[in-house]
Amino acid sequence: MSRILLTTTLSILMQLNLVAQTKWGFENYQYLDDPGTAAIVPVLHFETAKNLYTELRYNYESPGTLTLLAGKSFAGGKNILYSITPMTGFSAGTFTGIDFSIEADFEWKKIYFTVQAQRSVTIKKKDESFFFNWSELQYLVSRHFSAGVALQYTLQAGKQITEPGLVAALSFRSFSFPCYLFNPFHSNGHVVLGLNYEGSFLKKGTRKYVAHDE
Repeated sequence: MSRILLTTTLSILMQLNLVAQTKWGFENYQYLDDPGTAAIVPVLHFETAKNLYTELRYNYESPGTLTLLAGKSFAGGKNILYSITPMTGFSAGTFTGIDFSIEADFEWKKIYFTVQAQRSVTIKKKDESFFFNWSELQYLVSRHFSAGVALQYTLQAGKQITEPGLVAALSFRSFSFPCYLFNPFHSNGHVVLGLNYEGSFLKKGTRKYVAHDE
């Protein structure tokens, strides 16, 4: 099933590439000292000039799970810039099911807020379905450094897990290197390291989008 999903993803990306290349990005998160979580979580996303959005990620919903999401982005704003992307997709692997997700970014002066929420419904065991939210609020301290707070929230089988955290990020050109410390004041605290890249193929006159630097 995962092989079929990967083949389908590559086919879609090739078709989108023929329509209009606009923006693509790669994210990779390294989880340290977090039992039950995959050590490496890669995410690849692609967005065309017509705002069509595709995202492929591995180990995100569950270790050994490949997920394909598709949707459309809506961006704009004057004083407050925003980008909102609703998506739906399918996961295959240790978790198999349907995903409904929304990603939203907001920028005001030097303040940046992002939220990603998703509802994943399994087609196997009922108690595997879950709701997950990852939110961040950062302040741009300098051109290459930002810092703030983060929050992870999971609801599964009636059990809630809330993990507040701190975040600091270095950025250089199209690269950013975020570092998260969740549950910083508890014995079960853990670190997440990120390596993100944002590339673009903007044609002359094409509207630019809100940056997505985690």
